[in-house]
Amino acid sequence: MIARCGSALWWVPAATLVMLISGCGRKAAPPPTQPKAAKQPSQTDQLAMGKALYANYCLACHGEAGDGKGTAAVYLYPKPRDFRGVKFRLVTTENRIPSDEDLRRAISRGMPGSAMFPFEHLGETQVDALVAYVRHLTRQGIEERLRKAAALVGEDIDPAQLARDVDRLAKPSKPIALPGDFPEPNPESIARGKKIYMEQCATCHGETGKGDGVEEQFDEDGTPTRPRDFTRGIFKGGSEPYQLYARIAIGMPGTPMPGSPHLQPAQIGDLVNFTRSLSDPAAQAKVEHKRRRIVAKRINASLTESVSDAVWADAEPVSIVVSPLWWRNYPEPDLKVQAVHDGKILALRMSWNDATVNDSAFRPEDFEDMAAVELFQGEQEPFLGMGTAEHAIDLWLWRAGWKRQMAKIPSLLDDYPFDTPVYARLTKGKGKATPDFLTARAAGNPNTNADRSLTASSLVAKGFGSTTFRPKASQLVQASAEHRNGRWIVILRRPLTVPEDGGLSFAAGQRTSIAFAIWDGAFRDRNGQKLVSIWHDLELEQ
Repeated sequence: MIARCGSALWWVPAATLVMLISGCGRKAAPPPTQPKAAKQPSQTDQLAMGKALYANYCLACHGEAGDGKGTAAVYLYPKPRDFRGVKFRLVTTENRIPSDEDLRRAISRGMPGSAMFPFEHLGETQVDALVAYVRHLTRQGIEERLRKAAALVGEDIDPAQLARDVDRLAKPSKPIALPGDFPEPNPESIARGKKIYMEQCATCHGETGKGDGVEEQFDEDGTPTRPRDFTRGIFKGGSEPYQLYARIAIGMPGTPMPGSPHLQPAQIGDLVNFTRSLSDPAAQAKVEHKRRRIVAKRINASLTESVSDAVWADAEPVSIVVSPLWWRNYPEPDLKVQAVHDGKILALRMSWNDATVNDSAFRPEDFEDMAAVELFQGEQEPFLGMGTAEHAIDLWLWRAGWKRQMAKIPSLLDDYPFDTPVYARLTKGKGKATPDFLTARAAGNPNTNADRSLTASSLVAKGFGSTTFRPKASQLVQASAEHRNGRWIVILRRPLTVPEDGGLSFAAGQRTSIAFAIWDGAFRDRNGQKLVSIWHDLELEQ
């Protein structure tokens, strides 16, 4: 947050650190850690559990070796963390090696402003197992570098000394502490903080805190980055005073955000108060992913035809937070989801802010507005990004330009010379037109639906690159859409019970995991560049 972004100084003098407080202007104990379970698994069992959880939830982004080079990494910005490089961003210790609590916090609450979503649904034992496995990957990375360094100079490795060196480089030190006289967030403190901010932070974060002070910044690995926009309340490590104090005091390793050893603790406290004043709790709540329960209300009206506004009057709208996988400063979509069913058909209503209608993607530079619903049934939810080979997910997709494109599909996607009258005369009475030519339409490609009856798609996915259209007979999802007062309103309908190859079937009282994605064509969203939610719970009312 200071102008000297190349500074290598990051430590805070121990003499300036005193007892931690949890509130402002009063002394208190350090923030409580998660209570431990009465019986902990053995270290071997914990690592085995952590490895299995990592494979299910983390490997696709962070990679099998923990080097941040998973299959999904190419679609994500900021990039997944390289655990082996020991450059953890959100730390609260003097030596900037994350404590167990730092890792627990990052796993449980995620990192707003990145594709690292919260895993609050995991139990305490599971989170601890993941923490242990991340540490295991970190130690592996340190050991590998030490072995390579020894090999370069022709030295033999002493296993005992190697273990001690790994311990020294991987072990977190004591946490930093807030000053006992942390300033109250009153106008005087905020004014003092603003003065420090304008002198030290505005160069990067901008005079108004919108992150527009420096046009180009790069992490240590050369990845482009940009300062945080404080006005949106999107803080990767959280907006609590202690977390912001740590970011300012010791910086964020691996990024242009340095520590501030030249500032006194009280000055950092004033700076924290000013930074927090730039956004309000309501703004912060709009970007915090929290798991929600969506109840599909049982109605008496039939849902076989289009669903009128009156049907939704008694269905509670649920606010769903979505954020971009490829980070950008985006307008708040304010996604609202409602659900109803009539005992035979389930209808989902999604509405969100979108200032422009993008319903054409004929040119390479054009992208259309889209929305999707991801569904899964089972105890252990798969990785949010398109499921896994063992746990397939059901996908319902709507595209704003579907009907408009259908009229031009033959000339865009395929060539149909055998539909012409000339060829028809040549092949008259000779059976099949040709055994060597199969058009996309003849092959059943749903994108070439000539009668333009298709309004939505039903797909199945078992991991990245596996998304597949269901058979034509199983394309049972119907959609209707309207752009009204700057908002898209999209309704997806499908029978509750479908054949096995038609996707998931639903029953009253049953819980289904559900997630959402929206694409904004005006921002060139496509493929993995989109806004997504975490898993939520869908339940059908009896």
